[in-house]
Amino acid sequence: MVNDQRAFLTACIISSLGIAINILGVFAHVYAPVLLKHPGSLLLMHIVCQCFYLSHWLIAYPQRYEYFIYRDISNRTCEQIAMFTSIFYYASWVYILSLCSEIFIILKYKAYKTSKIRLVLYNISAFLFSVLLMIMYYFLDSLGLSEVGSCFIKMSSVGELIDAVLNFCLTGLLIFSYYLIRKQLGCCYGPAFRILSKVVLVMCVTIVLSRVSIIIIYIQRGNSDHVAAYTIILGSTTSIIWGTSAAISRSLHPKVISKIKALCGEESTPKEPFLDSKDFEREEVMKSILNFTLDGEADDIADAFDNLGHKILIQILVLLTIRFREEKDSTQTLREALENNLKHPENRKYPETNFISLAYELQMPFIVKVFCPDISLLEFNSNIFQCIKSSTGFTKDLILDSLLSYENLKAISSINNKGGRSNSFFFTSANQKIIIKTITAEEKNSLLKFLPSYSKRVVEQPQSKLVRILGLFEVLPHKQDFIIMENSIPNRDSCHIFDLKGSTVNRHVGGVDSENPPTGLVLKDLNFKRWNNKILLQNPSEVIKHIVDDMKLLKKHKLMDYSMLLGVYQNPSVQTRYFVSSIYSISIIDFLQRYGTRKSLERVWKRYFLRKTEGISVISPIRYYKRITKYLKSIIEHI
Repeated sequence: MVNDQRAFLTACIISSLGIAINILGVFAHVYAPVLLKHPGSLLLMHIVCQCFYLSHWLIAYPQRYEYFIYRDISNRTCEQIAMFTSIFYYASWVYILSLCSEIFIILKYKAYKTSKIRLVLYNISAFLFSVLLMIMYYFLDSLGLSEVGSCFIKMSSVGELIDAVLNFCLTGLLIFSYYLIRKQLGCCYGPAFRILSKVVLVMCVTIVLSRVSIIIIYIQRGNSDHVAAYTIILGSTTSIIWGTSAAISRSLHPKVISKIKALCGEESTPKEPFLDSKDFEREEVMKSILNFTLDGEADDIADAFDNLGHKILIQILVLLTIRFREEKDSTQTLREALENNLKHPENRKYPETNFISLAYELQMPFIVKVFCPDISLLEFNSNIFQCIKSSTGFTKDLILDSLLSYENLKAISSINNKGGRSNSFFFTSANQKIIIKTITAEEKNSLLKFLPSYSKRVVEQPQSKLVRILGLFEVLPHKQDFIIMENSIPNRDSCHIFDLKGSTVNRHVGGVDSENPPTGLVLKDLNFKRWNNKILLQNPSEVIKHIVDDMKLLKKHKLMDYSMLLGVYQNPSVQTRYFVSSIYSISIIDFLQRYGTRKSLERVWKRYFLRKTEGISVISPIRYYKRITKYLKSIIEHI
């Protein structure tokens, strides 16, 4: 029984305020559509669900009152309202937990490309979870007058106990989710991640306050079925705090605020860099880098990941510059380096002073913005790679010239090779000397196993055509593995390039005239076949022997799916160790795919379950070796 009609009037006013705030949150998404980009749509769905949930305070009055604004609501009607209320309440829980899950998945695995599939699963989960719970409460006769005077989970019912346990578990899960997000976040991610993490934090605090108030009400009520006036007010107040926290956070989003300021005629003053450059071109490059990757406020995670690959690449260039500036010449032989093989990577963590001094020395103010307490560089087996660099003639100065230059920065700001979504990017330095390429953890482990044999081969056999890998690193906190390798195709714009595997499965680049192929574009086997040219050499048997010996080593280590990168020049301005004549360059690249359990299972699945007899790209290293060496011999002829 309820003894104070004024309490319901207060609850009505409070809930009306909550609904108005949630509607404002919906309008914020409409006013700034960028907020709807994934995973912002999950927050919008949470706000909509909370809007419907709070509306039950306006229609749930189970007691007859004298005033005309109230009406009698039967137990049956209250039960129906409770069914409606429970669906939207638990659906809102699923959406906020889905948001946490999505942020964590994107931060940890950078799995942005599959977000649409997960979005469908989140919506299905919200519907099933809420409806199934509502049905359970219905059959347990647990829908009706709640302990805070609304039509929700009935007092002194089995459902009330289930709801209490469920809310306790969901609250704990939300807090744990925030912990996981913060653990992954670090300090190198942009505002988009931080804004959403703050939304989750606010919701953690408000739901805890709401649960504490419910526990207080439950203890004060004891065994009575009496609903006091203060419980109605307290219950509605805590509900609005929890139910509107997301809407308030989204309404205060920087993008919404900036639009409102612009509407009012206020314009923000751009920040000036702390260093002044007299060179106009350099100043423009610095501004573009600052705005493009470091200073720009990404409006959502989608935009943040669009720029994440560029941001990581800038961090890599800065960290590598600091690292190689401190490098000292080593007299250690390869045998000594292999005997002293380091089991654990070196964690090169640099203080902020290194970034400041480098920024002033190079007149690149954005370098200071790269620093954060979490950022560091893991380097694997530096002593072995030092021997490889020495054997290839890569000096400290040559590597530094290939890193932080204005030409490289221009290239970064213009490329659309977005590493965040694909978890991979490929960057060639402006001086055409090195390539920075991100790799997977599986490829990193494969390289570490292959490294002793690989280093012996490329150091002791200069004629080897295995592309020279000059370093293996990981940038933290992104946990992004990458390698530095020698560029085997310099001046690619003046060169016909073919990536050859000796296969016809998905080995064609469309939209080009294969008989007159363009330069600078990497084509494949079928394009090369239609070009109808051969590699004409004076000493084909010697060249074939060196390449086959390289491939034998790869076969021995169960490596497959590698390619022969063929470059055909007209008048090359420079020649590298990969040239087999005055116009032909051949190198072996992408040899970090190991034929392990996963690859063998993939082949079994395609062969025996999908019943594919042709077009299976996954084959054993032995079969791959036989196929590609046979193909190699077929495309090389004596002049």
